[in-house]
Amino acid sequence: MFERLENSAVTLNFSPARKIDSLALIQVGWGNWAHPATLEVTVNGSESKLCQLEQQWGNADRGTLGVVQTIPIQSEVSKLTLKVVSAYKRDGVGWGSIGEIGFSATAGKGEAEPAENSGGSMKSGGPAITGNEQRKLRITPWQFDAVTVSGKSGDDSAPKDLAKPFQGKGEAVFSRLEGSRIKIEFKEPRDLKLVAFQQGSWGNWAKVRELALSVDGGVSELFTLEATADPQGIPINRKAKKLEFTIQSVYAGKGIMPWGGFSRIGEAEFEPVRFSPAASPFPMTATALEFEFEVTRPVTVPVTALVTATRLPHTAPALRLKPGKGRYRIPLSDFKEQKPYGIDWRACHIHTLELGTEPQNADPGFVLKNVRPVLPDDAPEDPWYRLGEFNPPVREIDGKLWTEGMSYASCGRFGNSTYNGLLDEVIGDLWFHAYTGGARDQLRRQKFDLWIAGNDSAQSTLDSAKPWIITGLDVSKSDEISNSWTHMSRKMKLGGGAELTWLVSSLVPGFLADSNRPFTISSRGGGDIPKRSGAPNEDENRFFRDADRDGNTAKIGPTMVITPSQIITGAGSVEMQKLSEPWIVAIWGGIDRPTFWGDKAVGVLFTLDKGKVSWDRSGISLPAGRLGISTSFHGLLQPDWQVEQLRKRAVLLAGMLRNYPLQCREFYRVENDEVQILNEFSYEKWGDHKFQAADYAPLPPIFVWGVLSCNWGKLPVDRSRVIDTPTGPYTWNPGNRTAYSLPLPVNRHAAFPRNPAFREINEELDRKYGELPDPKPEEFHIIGNAWTSSYRPLQVGASALGSSYMSETNRKRLFDTLRISVRNGFRDFAWIPRREVFSKRPYLASLWVDHKVSPAMFGDINSGVGASNYALYMYSKYSGDWSLAQELWPRVMDSIRFAEVVNDWAIPMTSAREGILFGGIDMDTIGFLGITAAERLARQVGTPADRHRLTYLRAKIAPATALRFNFRDYLDPTGKFPKLWVNGFSESGPNLEWAEAKSGVGMDHVAMMFCWQGQQPEMYQFLMQLPGEKYMERFQKEMMDREFTGENLSGWRKMPFNYTRTAAHLAMRSWLPGWDRTELERDYQFWINRSKGEKKLFNAGFFGVYQGSIDRVFLTAWEPASLGMLTYDREQRQLTAELQSDRPFTLEGAAPGKVTAILIDGKPIALPTVRYDGEYFSLMMPPCHGKVVLTFAR
Repeated sequence: MFERLENSAVTLNFSPARKIDSLALIQVGWGNWAHPATLEVTVNGSESKLCQLEQQWGNADRGTLGVVQTIPIQSEVSKLTLKVVSAYKRDGVGWGSIGEIGFSATAGKGEAEPAENSGGSMKSGGPAITGNEQRKLRITPWQFDAVTVSGKSGDDSAPKDLAKPFQGKGEAVFSRLEGSRIKIEFKEPRDLKLVAFQQGSWGNWAKVRELALSVDGGVSELFTLEATADPQGIPINRKAKKLEFTIQSVYAGKGIMPWGGFSRIGEAEFEPVRFSPAASPFPMTATALEFEFEVTRPVTVPVTALVTATRLPHTAPALRLKPGKGRYRIPLSDFKEQKPYGIDWRACHIHTLELGTEPQNADPGFVLKNVRPVLPDDAPEDPWYRLGEFNPPVREIDGKLWTEGMSYASCGRFGNSTYNGLLDEVIGDLWFHAYTGGARDQLRRQKFDLWIAGNDSAQSTLDSAKPWIITGLDVSKSDEISNSWTHMSRKMKLGGGAELTWLVSSLVPGFLADSNRPFTISSRGGGDIPKRSGAPNEDENRFFRDADRDGNTAKIGPTMVITPSQIITGAGSVEMQKLSEPWIVAIWGGIDRPTFWGDKAVGVLFTLDKGKVSWDRSGISLPAGRLGISTSFHGLLQPDWQVEQLRKRAVLLAGMLRNYPLQCREFYRVENDEVQILNEFSYEKWGDHKFQAADYAPLPPIFVWGVLSCNWGKLPVDRSRVIDTPTGPYTWNPGNRTAYSLPLPVNRHAAFPRNPAFREINEELDRKYGELPDPKPEEFHIIGNAWTSSYRPLQVGASALGSSYMSETNRKRLFDTLRISVRNGFRDFAWIPRREVFSKRPYLASLWVDHKVSPAMFGDINSGVGASNYALYMYSKYSGDWSLAQELWPRVMDSIRFAEVVNDWAIPMTSAREGILFGGIDMDTIGFLGITAAERLARQVGTPADRHRLTYLRAKIAPATALRFNFRDYLDPTGKFPKLWVNGFSESGPNLEWAEAKSGVGMDHVAMMFCWQGQQPEMYQFLMQLPGEKYMERFQKEMMDREFTGENLSGWRKMPFNYTRTAAHLAMRSWLPGWDRTELERDYQFWINRSKGEKKLFNAGFFGVYQGSIDRVFLTAWEPASLGMLTYDREQRQLTAELQSDRPFTLEGAAPGKVTAILIDGKPIALPTVRYDGEYFSLMMPPCHGKVVLTFAR
């Protein structure tokens, strides 16, 4: 048995050689084994043949035998190699056996092969057919189940990886290309128009010059190919069963190797004629497109616009072209979406235009000369979107001005979708989930369904996350929805006149329901929800389909019901008005492994005033009217549970649900290096008032965890009243308002000096950067992608972190490029205007689109926001050119609106996508860095109101960004599960992962929590503030060096892909004071020796801190000056900086001692007042244009 059957091989040697007509094989193994699907059979190391096997294996579980399948050999064989090219797999299992191998009877010779065409008679076939830049040739490889392929190199050896051109996975290599042969036989005769090859892409490989083709053993035709890796086609134009290709000659040349190969072989057709505006995108103001043609014959041409980077098709009426030169105009309004994407696109968002042609005809009948946008006369040169004014109310309280915050700007977790996660539950249309996750059951939830009288026929028509339309039901016509950043009210009109209203809030554990009909709640039992990978364009349908149900859906009732005075097992009923208190708790048991809080069962509180409640093995039946529901009994249903503790919690929750906080108005002010926040709550009071709790003012759970774990912020936390929820510890204070303050997270940059001890590294970084080719125009214009447009050309975004120690030549080239890329990152084509579905709040989106749902969902918007703002910050900070930031400032403030619209009360954070509050991995990192960059820009070009708005936003999202590192301590306080870690948060609960040294994906994810495409110093210094230096050191030593490290220091030091992720941890260790330098240098050598391609300036953030951490001397702020080269003389303890500024500026940095002297161009100046904060200093500099030398005390 092979541990991995695919690509495994077995070789049979025969001495003496024996004649074999056919090879016989039986697929064997147990029921879950993989079995061979495609075999590559190589005879005598000379000729290889691809054979497809059918799925006819035996099953050892059942004692059944597989079917004998034969493979023709018909050769004298001394060596026979069988390689499994592809395998049939069950449940993703990859191990298995090639099978039982033998030889079939050799009574006859079988069908004789036709004699090979000797090549003596050959006719000319002419040149091969090629595509062009506008109209490419596309190859579709044949499937193995329809074809048999064999091949031989020109030196009579077997080709390597013959299957790859038919799988699209690489290249088949012929050790001597000239003289090589490929035979293709179809199982059934096939109509063939055009067959094509795509040669290997390596520049020194041999390329085919002349290729002979024989069809069904006929006279060969000789075709001439070009020395290119582009597809080239051979016309067949007949029905055929066998094809034989022979390489008659190859192109010669100095340095050309004898070997060559093919990456694709198959049938070919011409793609549509394409026009890309990427080099110069159309402006958003265009009202029509004008096409210029030269036409040779009458032809009808379908026109499709592919919109956004995801290329969503929008079709226009076909153009009817007449012979001659002509121009044809299509209004933008004529392009119609092919499904309801719901995207407010403009001409600037057209990625590609496709003009349909006859796919088998090399001549489309026309040449597209150009496409021009048609603009109105008053069109601005650089248009931008109008999102409307952002004018939050300002209120005077106790003589001070407070600005309304997220309650004005945000929809939080209740925006865009009715898939709503609360503090504890997740609510859909006719279902809810209770959180039952555990360390090894991270996705486990208890799933409950509502069955409403009169609505039976309509159960399957509701979609679980409307208004994202999966089943075609438009919620806007059937639901009445209102929302705020802390609540949603959703009234659903169901079948048979039934109506159900959910009233849900993130301010308290639990939710309310109103129904005009009796209904039953039943459980499906425990089960896993789909896992969110963090990929911004993953298929959202998985999460919606998870709630589908039908007649076979399990209906499980409670095993026990607890009332204020009884414990009832089995079926039963109560009259609610007869209870001493209006609540019951239904218990569903059966949890195998305990939850994080040790529970072995789920408790569901129901609180209602009157009516009969009954239950049996299939569910619990409730009367029409209003009721409250909560599942917040974590830790109270352990094996040694106490009923009185559970009753005490039930009384507490019932009172809270009856005085249900719905809305919160939030006000803020920035003062004394902190953000002061005031929350005012309003409530839905219902039922008998004597069972209502008094007004209470909750605190955001993630902020509470910050106080409890890191003493972060000034919050009135009473540790004696805490309810555990998967969102974090929930607590509250008496009254309908609360005030607290959050610290200002550090936002220090770090420019490191060029260290003479690292001369070779720095020279190599400089040299390699200088060797990078200049970006092509289209690299600056990635449609709908502010991230790539602003950050990626010439690797400027990450390489800018080396500005203070790179050469002057490279610095100039980088910033010349960065100015262009940053400008484009804030142009119309990079962003798409959006509106939150319910409140219609506007924002801008960029990057990925999930078009499998309708309307389409945008994802990874944070990367666009973060990359464009951080790149603009880097350009302005180092170049000293603040004019661009001043010009773009309104667009910067527009770009950050998404971070406000999706922000949340319970866990304030950015989100990886629309439609669901979900953050984690790199999306939180770059989102935080983008807001940090915007806040730093605001200090130079924004208003005080802008700066305070960004400071408030940054202070709000900081805890969720940092505390994902230590949230595992909340879930697992005793450290029982050291492999558990959290990459972020969502409305479905914390995003959990399990550390494994062999998990490349896990190591990729954890590294991106430290940095994003470069090793940004702002993030590292913030993490050393929260959760703190000691915790980050602990995380490196415990999580990375124990759980993510394997044998021989494998694991994070030797990433299987994305090698730059190793630098994320090396940078963290460089930042941490006192980290063992010998160990750091050892780990650096492991990484760089294994991944030499990483020694480039896109890792400048790491190389800066790696060499700078020896002396821990660097600059953090010098705005609005420009900064050139930095150098540090350790012996003289002098830092030299090239600084240019026409006005005084604040200079800040870190140093090993106090500043004792300052020289400007060699002349001393009077030492100004210097402020110190640990190793950091700050002082005011006069205008200067040259070298500044700071001397530090010993």
